[in-house]
Amino acid sequence: MIDKTTLLEAHVRFELNRWDDRGLAKAVESEVAALAAWLGSLTLVQVATPQQVSDWIQRYAVEMPLTDELVQIIDDGVRGVYAALLQEEISLRELVPRTNYAQFIEAVLRMPDVRQTITAQVTSSSIYSGLVSHLLYRGIKSFVLKENVLARRVPGASSLLRLGQSAMSSSAPGLEKGIDKQLLAFINANIQETTRESYHYLQDVLDDANVWKAADEVWATRFGETVADNVGLLDGDSLDELVVAGRNVWLHLRQTPFFHRMTAVVVADFFARHGTQTVTATLADLGLRMDGVVAEVTAAVTPLLVQAREDGFLEKHIRGRLDAFYSAYFADSGAQTTTRKRAPAKAPARRPARAPARTPARPKRAGGSTPPEQPPERAS
Repeated sequence: MIDKTTLLEAHVRFELNRWDDRGLAKAVESEVAALAAWLGSLTLVQVATPQQVSDWIQRYAVEMPLTDELVQIIDDGVRGVYAALLQEEISLRELVPRTNYAQFIEAVLRMPDVRQTITAQVTSSSIYSGLVSHLLYRGIKSFVLKENVLARRVPGASSLLRLGQSAMSSSAPGLEKGIDKQLLAFINANIQETTRESYHYLQDVLDDANVWKAADEVWATRFGETVADNVGLLDGDSLDELVVAGRNVWLHLRQTPFFHRMTAVVVADFFARHGTQTVTATLADLGLRMDGVVAEVTAAVTPLLVQAREDGFLEKHIRGRLDAFYSAYFADSGAQTTTRKRAPAKAPARRPARAPARTPARPKRAGGSTPPEQPPERAS
């Protein structure tokens, strides 16, 4: 009878031989292909339900905390990318072809409501009002003191005005300040009407032709510069602050009911479209072929199994799994069958031999001869 150790070692060697250099990739591909064939025949709702996907998002996108180590990894990654971009001499127009840039501008032109909203938001802001006030003040004052009609048409009037301005500043220093104050007060009193007019002006000016003109100017000036030139506009300290701000926005956003509603809508819509399809068909809709998935998984898993085999992990894992089986098998066999010596079988008793039946003597004829034996009579 073969013992447990012999069977175990033989089985372990058999399994390991399937994962040698010659058959490793083929064995992995066979296993992955079998799994993919089974999985690909299932519908999406057989693999996962919308509730399971929502629960997964809840656990990993909402409840999972950001550890200090993860935060450090993200920060280091962003700084690494930033440092690499500072060395990139490729131009933006090489990264964004002119045709793609034109498609973006065409999309903007098809969104008049967005353009109107942006224009209204800009022209109604306090910063824009302050800019307009400053421009009006500087323009009116410059016109009155330097570029008015009298100064241009009357010989010597310009010098006289400048002389009068100097004399006014020296003899009555508070007078110019008073004029400035009144001028600013006038502008501020009329700034709302001015910004409203500027909004309508911008709406009329920002037609398709002028938008294309501005886009061409941006393309000519900014897209000819390198990536490093544009990334260099953002210093490292500001980048760190942006990363922290973005992280805080995400931590807050994922806890809001809005995030839950939006994820639920996306998941429900996806399952409504693809839930009754097979996994193979769903992957095809996403541009993936099942044989391509098998090839990619095989290529990714094979090096890992090679490392597991070389490190001894594969043998240890196989041995542990098989040892549990053989230990249970032999323990169960030992409990059910006990080794016993059987008594030799007894020979059957011999019956005494029976004496052959004696044939009665036939009578002799006269003269001493025996009459011939008569054949038996036939049944009538």
